[in-house]
Formats: sequence, structure tokens, C-alpha cells
Amino acid sequence: RNARDYAEDWSRAFEDQPATPRRCEWEQLSAALTAAFARTAEVSPQHPAADCLKQADAAALMEALELHCTWEEGRYTRNSVLKGDGFEAMVLCWDAGASSPVHGHSDVHSGMRSNCFMKVLRGSLVETTYDQISRHGSKPAVREGTARSLPAGADAYINDDFGVHKVQNPSPTSGAVSIHVYAPGWTSVQLYDECSDDVVHLAESPAAAMPEGQVAEGWNHWKDNSNI
Repeated sequence: RNARDYAEDWSRAFEDQPATPRRCEWEQLSAALTAAFARTAEVSPQHPAADCLKQADAAALMEALELHCTWEEGRYTRNSVLKGDGFEAMVLCWDAGASSPVHGHSDVHSGMRSNCFMKVLRGSLVETTYDQISRHGSKPAVREGTARSLPAGADAYINDDFGVHKVQNPSPTSGAVSIHVYAPGWTSVQLYDECSDDVVHLAESPAAAMPEGQVAEGWNHWKDNSNI
């Protein structure tokens, strides 16, 4: 069985549901993610959860998850909406200009590798990926990232085999919202300084994977000893 088979199972499971797409979109996705991770814990872009997110309607998900959104000026928040066996789904709300630090997706304590699936629900985000890791003094650092724009409805995937990344909202005036599925979840991940020929952006540590509504600090707003 492949990802398409699991997606077809999802569709059949809900084909007799009442026609309330805005409410049911999140219910369907929740059930599909739970079923997908029950079948396999593989860390791979071919995991069936990828197709679950790709087939979900971004606008309908946004409307269904609006009540879980919290906002903080100049920052982004991480809001847990579903915890299952081996995964966690979170809604991230990006204020204008907010950005994550450059980070990986393996738990720094256990070394466990993790999937990161992502879908943009509102606005536009920029993902910058890095596959060349070096050192800045005693700290890990990255150079020469590759950026791509992710408009509403776009999907993305990363694990540490593909590199590390940062995500930011490029708009100076408008917020953005995305849903992220981490599988398995983690306590903390490695952060990286971002270096160019004449500028060094130090890795900053936003708050992470915490109770619903907790603030995750943006690129220039951070708290000591907190995690992404």
C-alpha cells in the first residue's frame, strides 16, 4: 500500500458525511493523520501524511482552525491542535515580518529524527533551506541558503536528510498562518547561526511546542534558554 491508497481510504471514510466542508475539513484531516501515523512511523517525504495535507483545502482548514489562532506583535505563536500516537499538529500564526531561527528537526537530547510536514493556510511564507553546515566559533552555522515562496495552499516537507531551514513571513503588513505536523514530536532541536561574508545572525531561541497560545519569539525577539 502506498500514500495514494491511504488517501483513498480517507476519502471513502468520509464520503457519507453531511455537507459541512468548513467544519468537516479539520475533522477529516485529523482522522486521516491519525490513521496515517498508525500505519507507519517512517521518516520520509513519502509518508502517507504528506498526501493527507496535500489534499486538504487550505481555505476550509483556515476557517475551521481560526479559533485556535493566537497572535503576538512581531512574533509567531505555536498552537497545538492535535496530539496523536507519534505526531503532533500545530497551527503557527506569523505576525508581519516574524521569522523562525535556522533549525533542524532531530531532537538534540535523544537524536531521534523527525518529519516536518507543512501547509500554508493564509498569506505567504518564505522557506529558506541550507545543506552546508559549518562552524561559527564553537557554534554550528549555515551559509548560502536557498529561498522559495510558499503561497496559501502550498505544501512543504523537510527532515535533516534534506538540510535545515528557517521560515518567515515576508510581509511587512499582513499576518500568515500555517499548519505543521511534526512526527515524532521533540523537546528541543539544534539551532544554527546564519553567516554571510560580512554579517552573522546569531541563532535565537523562541519558545516551542508548548501549551496552546504560548508565544514563540520571532527572529529579533527572543528569550534565553527557550526552544523553537
